[in-house]
Amino acid sequence: MNLLIVESPAKAKTIAGYLRARPEAWRVEATGGHLEDLPKNRMGLRQQGARIQPEWELIHGKGKIVARIAEAAQQADAVYVGADDDREGERICHDVVRRAGISRYHRIAFAEVTASAINAAIDVGERGMHGARVGAQMTRRVIDRQIGYPMSGLIAWHFRQQRKPERPNGVGRVISPALHILEMAEQKINAFVPEAYSKVAVDYRHAGIQFRLIHPTKFQPDDEALGQLYHTLQKGRHLVYNYQRKTRDVPPFPPLTTARLQRCAFYLFGFSPEHTMRLAQELYEGVELESGRQGLITYPRTDSMRLSDQATAEIIALLSEVHEQQMVVQHPRVWTNPERAQAAHEAIRPVSVQREFWPSNLREQLSADQGRLYDMVFYRTLATQMADSVYDVSEIEIDVEGDRLSGHANELIFDGWERLDGHRADVSERQKDDERHNADQYAKREVRLPEVGIGEEIRPIEVLTIELSTKAPPRYGVGRFVTTLDNRGIGRPSTLDGIVRAL
Repeated sequence: MNLLIVESPAKAKTIAGYLRARPEAWRVEATGGHLEDLPKNRMGLRQQGARIQPEWELIHGKGKIVARIAEAAQQADAVYVGADDDREGERICHDVVRRAGISRYHRIAFAEVTASAINAAIDVGERGMHGARVGAQMTRRVIDRQIGYPMSGLIAWHFRQQRKPERPNGVGRVISPALHILEMAEQKINAFVPEAYSKVAVDYRHAGIQFRLIHPTKFQPDDEALGQLYHTLQKGRHLVYNYQRKTRDVPPFPPLTTARLQRCAFYLFGFSPEHTMRLAQELYEGVELESGRQGLITYPRTDSMRLSDQATAEIIALLSEVHEQQMVVQHPRVWTNPERAQAAHEAIRPVSVQREFWPSNLREQLSADQGRLYDMVFYRTLATQMADSVYDVSEIEIDVEGDRLSGHANELIFDGWERLDGHRADVSERQKDDERHNADQYAKREVRLPEVGIGEEIRPIEVLTIELSTKAPPRYGVGRFVTTLDNRGIGRPSTLDGIVRAL
C-alpha cells in the first residue's frame, strides 16, 4: 500500500478515485490545511540577541489528523507528500513529515487535479523539499506577528474605547498598506474642487456617415473666445487639413491570474473575492461528473500568466477545427510574467478542452455560480490563442480659418478573438469602478469616419457648445482594488480574497 498526503479532504476524495486504476493499492489522507502556527493568544516570539525564536504549536484539532497520517505512514510501502507547489504547501509538507515522524518520502507536485497530472507526478517521483520556501513562509508569519499582533491589539482597544460595534480581526503587513491606498484616494477625493468648462464640437455627415469632431481648447465660463470660435465655425469653410488611414491590432487579454479572476468575476457577476475563490477551489478540487469526480480547472491561486505547451497545443487544435484559419494564431501566444511573480503554477485554465469539458456539457453537474465562473475561465483561456482583433483608428483634422477640429475612428473591422467572448471580456476588464457592472452600459463606443481627401470641403450639420465639469478621482471598486494590490506586490494569491473582507 502507498500513501499520498494532500491538503484538502475534497481533493483527497477526487484523487483517490484516480488512483484506483493503478495496479498498487493507495490510501489518500488530507491535512486539512496547515498543521502548525504561532500561539493564538500570545506573541509566541522569543528574542535571543539578534535572533528570534518562534514558538510553533500544533493547531487545535490537528492532533488526530497527525496521528492518523503517522499510522498510515507506518503501514505504507511508500509515502508521497503532494501539498500545493508554493510556500504554503511546502510548509505543510515540512510539518506533516516532521510531526508524523516520516523519515522516507517522495515530495511530488501537480498543478491540476486530473488523472493524468496525478499519475505523472507519482511516476516522476521525488523532487526534494524546498527548504528556502519553508523558511520564507515561516518568516512571513513571524513578520505578521511582529507587526500585526501588537498593532491589532491597540486598534481593538481603541475601538472598544470609542464604543464601536466593529471588532477588527487584525492589522499588519498586508492590511496596513491596503488601507493606506484607500486613505490616499479618499484624501484626493476630499481635496477635489470641480471646475466647469466648455468645449466646442461639430457634427458632420459625409458619404452617408455621421461623425463628430472636437476643438481641443477648454473654455472657461464667460470666455469671449468661445463666442468668437462658435461664430467662425458657423460661417467659415470646413476643409480637410489632414486624413490618415490607420489600423490597430488588439491582442486578447492575458490568461487569468488569481487577482484577475477576482476582478473579472466581480465586474461580470458581482461575486465577492471570497465567493470567487470558494467556487474556484471547488472547481479545482473536483465535482461529480457522469464519468466520476473530476477537477475542472488548474490551481486557482497563482500569479503566473504561463500556459503549458500541451494545453496551448490542445487549444489551438480545437480552435482550428471550429474557426477559419485566419482566426487562430499560427504560433502559440505567450505572455511574460512580471518580475515579482513566483510563477510556481500555470495561469488558471480549464484542465481540458475536450468536448466532455465544454461548459455547455457541464450545466447539469455545476451550480449556477460554478457554471458562470467556469464558463468565464474556459472562454477567456481559448481566446488567448485566437488572432488579434483589428480596429480602424483613422485620424482626421478639419481646418476652419486656422482653427482645427480633430477626431479618430474606433471601428471593429476584423473581430479575431472578440468573436469568441470579446464583449464579456472587455466588460470584465473595464476601468470604471464607481458603478456596478452592466454589460450594455460599458460596451465599446464605435466611431466611423468616412474616407476623405486633403483639401476637400465638408459641410457641418451643427455646431455645439458642450458644458462639462472636471470629475473627482473615483473610489476603488473591489475589482480594481484587488488588481492594484497585486500590481504593487501587496498580498499574495493566497491572501488577496481575505483583504477586502478584513478592510
